[in-house]
Formats: sequence, structure tokens, C-alpha cells
Amino acid sequence: MKTVKTLISALALCAASAAPGAAVQQFAPVPHEAMVALKETRGKPISSGAGAVFANGRYIAPPYTVSRIGTALFVNNVQVTEELIPWRHFRRAAGMAADDSAAPKSKSAKPAPPRRPPPASRDALDSLVDELEKNESAGAAAHAPPGRAAASIDDFFAKPKPAAQPQAAPARPRAKSFAHNETTKRYLELINKRRQELDMMLRRGEFIFYGARYYPVKGLRPEFARLLAVLPECLRDTSDPESLQRALRSRGVQYLGMEVCEDLCASKFIYPQLQARREDIRKEREMEEFRRRTPGTPGSDW
Repeated sequence: MKTVKTLISALALCAASAAPGAAVQQFAPVPHEAMVALKETRGKPISSGAGAVFANGRYIAPPYTVSRIGTALFVNNVQVTEELIPWRHFRRAAGMAADDSAAPKSKSAKPAPPRRPPPASRDALDSLVDELEKNESAGAAAHAPPGRAAASIDDFFAKPKPAAQPQAAPARPRAKSFAHNETTKRYLELINKRRQELDMMLRRGEFIFYGARYYPVKGLRPEFARLLAVLPECLRDTSDPESLQRALRSRGVQYLGMEVCEDLCASKFIYPQLQARREDIRKEREMEEFRRRTPGTPGSDW
């Protein structure tokens, strides 16, 4: 009897750990200093004909407002990207110290692994971030203390050399507050361009999956219709990421990786929202067809 109770408890624990709503990795928050210094760029609302946005498995329902707040993108005030250009690079370009502006981190939070966009998806912003990170790594290596040479037998008999006198580094003035210059303006311009691209995607009826563990997965409007035709029921009828991925692939959706499926399973009860969205789109299209065929109405072919 005791063994049976132990087994039941273990099964309940496994079910709880795999239950929908489990914690998923989130984007590191934008530093408050960046939000204050770079402010916000907010687009106009997108309603009719909009696509869809998923952030770490969570479906964000329209109407959409795409914003840049500080160094990241937000949709309906939900952060959907990491820092596109980390704030420390803005500080360094503005002549400020770069070591005291990190966003507060939870002790239990796991840092996201480094991600690089696929070669075909790279743009000027991706190339710039790679160059900034490379220069930062090279600078850190240049300031690292040199390694001591391996000891030889002569070291035991040689007279100790006098310690070298430290050389005072020349004082380098640091800016006390952030002020834009040509470099930081260029950084901000690239982030704003990424915001505009997302805004246009959603206006064209396209979809995108953002996640802290994977590069964005995008699709055009016809593919969104095919995805919406199968995703709600696949989420409803499956219980784990592997079975969700198999169900989607059997219905022609081949592009959602395991990490995306894991995030979707953690938020699986979004499926009624997706079903409602599918119904709304069907009604919109019926109305468009009615207007096209009815003389005298806006959009009519007559």
C-alpha cells in the first residue's frame, strides 16, 4: 500500500512539472536607465487584417500596437525581444562607464544562451551587434593580466627582481549623464527600423514567434491561415511538446522547432483564443466578399 501511495505521488509530481503554465524563460528586462534616456517610439494601432504575435509561447491578441521602449521591442506593452543593442554599448559610445547599468537580475534566472540569426536573415543591426561584441571581447582580453611563464631550475637561484612600479593610467574623463551623438543616434535608428519592420509585417497579415531561447520564426499571410487552421486543435489534443510537434508536422507545419513547441505547451490553454481569432478572420473575409459583390458599397467591384 505504501508503495502504491509513493507511486501515485510520483506520478502527480511528474504531471505537475509537465502541466501547462509551467515557467518558461523570459527576456531580460530593459534597464530603467535605457527607458528613460531613449524613451519610446509607438506605432499606430493595427486591427483589421492584422497578423499574429507569439512571445515565449504566449499569444498576444490584436489590435496591435508595436513600440520600441528603450532598447527592445514591445507589442501591446509585452516585451517581445531581448535588448536589440545592449544598453552598455550606448553608454560606452556616449563616453559613460558601462559597468553600472546592468538590469537587475533574479538569482534564479538563467541567462539566455547566445543566439545568432541565420545567415539569410542577417541585417545591418545583427552585423553591428556582432562587431560590438567582438570589440568588447577583444578589449577585455587586452586588459587581462598576462599569464606567468612556467618555472625553470634557474628561478630557484636567481635573485628576486624588484617589483615594477605601477604606471598611473592617464585620467580619462567620463560623461556623467547620457547624451546622444552620431553613433548612438545610428544605434537607435537601427532599432527603430526593426520596429517599423515588425509593424509592417503585422499590417500585411504575417505572423511571428518570438522567444528568449530561439531566433524569431516568421511566416507570410497564407501560411498564417494554414497555421491557424491546425494549431488550436493540435494544442488542445496533445499533452507534451513532442506530440505537439508530431501533430503539427503531420498536418504540414514543419517549421516549429522543439523549443517553440515547449513554450506553446506551457501556454496550451491559448487554444480558445486562437479558435476565436480564426472565427473572426472568417467573418472578416465574408464581409469583404459581401462588399466586393454588392453594388454601391465601399470596395465593390461594381
